[in-house]
Amino acid sequence: MVGFIIRRVLAAIPVLWIVISVTFVLMHLAPGGPWDAMKGKKRLDPALQAAFNHKYGLDKPLYEQYLLYLRDVVRLDFGTSFAQQGSSTFSIIARGFPYSASVGLGAFFFAVIVGIPLGILASTKQNTWVDYISLIGATASYAIPNFVIGVFMLVIFGVKLGWVSILWKGQWSNYVLPSIVLGLGSAAFLARLTRAAMLEELHHEYVRTARAKGLSTRVVIARHVVRNALIPVVTIMGPTIAALVTGTIIIEQIFNVPGMGRLYITSITSRDYPVIMGVTLLYAFFIILGNMLVDITYGLIDPRVKNR
Repeated sequence: MVGFIIRRVLAAIPVLWIVISVTFVLMHLAPGGPWDAMKGKKRLDPALQAAFNHKYGLDKPLYEQYLLYLRDVVRLDFGTSFAQQGSSTFSIIARGFPYSASVGLGAFFFAVIVGIPLGILASTKQNTWVDYISLIGATASYAIPNFVIGVFMLVIFGVKLGWVSILWKGQWSNYVLPSIVLGLGSAAFLARLTRAAMLEELHHEYVRTARAKGLSTRVVIARHVVRNALIPVVTIMGPTIAALVTGTIIIEQIFNVPGMGRLYITSITSRDYPVIMGVTLLYAFFIILGNMLVDITYGLIDPRVKNR
């Protein structure tokens, strides 16, 4: 297992390098610059702009800036923000990440708690009203954009009923609605995937053999079918966690969550290169980590994977 993990870690290094390279090039190809965004329509004094460029190394050739940034990343130095001068990229991200992580983890637990049991129930009640209602609900939740559901729920529970505050106060109640809205799509996807995997397993020969030996349907499903059916479900858990934890920009805007999504939008509009690179790297890291955890979990469930 140790060798299996080492191979996965080594495979992640070139992926991160590609992410850094592509983001760096696209960022510098975009029209405008950080000092243009700083003053809006009013042009920054050329002498002051030259001083800023020299301070942050933007007067160096692009290839040299790239190599210096790679060196700094290896040292875990992600630079200083252009827009919030004096603040390191790490400290800025550290302020916003806990909010996105809290909403994302809440959304993940909601998706797992709702989606997987719903999929199991629908598969055991195939072609009944329970199955049809769950499929319709899952399809609707997956098809309707989460920002539409978010606005709808905010109007009902925040404006009309007054159960939650429409302003961000950092209370636990502020996390409930964004977590549910963010997790609905994942819950619907997990429900459909679990249902399909369960139906496939229920038609295998070992299920009929177990029933012929006198085991009840409930015991067969609980001891054998669910475990085998969850293998394909586990494979998408990592990317799901990564996508939810890193936050969704629109959801954070709707519910006024001061998380990574808002930070990313702000850094892009202000051409804050270090923060753009830092947030992008964090997103990539969590996606890679999520997939790596899936590979490790899959290897524990099915030992044959470790030999591939």
